[in-house]
Amino acid sequence: MAQPSRTRNDFMLALQYFDQKEFEKANVLFEDLFDSNPDGIYPYYYKSLLEVKELSKAEKITKKQLKRNPQNVYLYVYLARIYKKLEDEKKVKESYDKAIKEVENIPQQVQALVNALVE
Repeated sequence: MAQPSRTRNDFMLALQYFDQKEFEKANVLFEDLFDSNPDGIYPYYYKSLLEVKELSKAEKITKKQLKRNPQNVYLYVYLARIYKKLEDEKKVKESYDKAIKEVENIPQQVQALVNALVE
């Protein structure tokens, strides 16, 4: 297991690469950090993967996040964005439909879903 100061330094370096749009370098670090702090790393890692068109990895980590946090229905919107880039309209529609269906079961997630749609 990485030591906390090393992990923090790696995270800060990854964010620096991310801010400088050096996404390939950031992704190497994000990938190592993801398992130890998926909720903290996910938003950056997801966006960084999309930037370099690593869509299968973006799909994999998004599905992993959904499995860990099924109440975070906005993740279906993130999946839909991946499928849109892959031009898979059937999966885009399925993802949006799933988001709408799930938000009916978890009304407190409506605002998170709206925020994801307008991002």
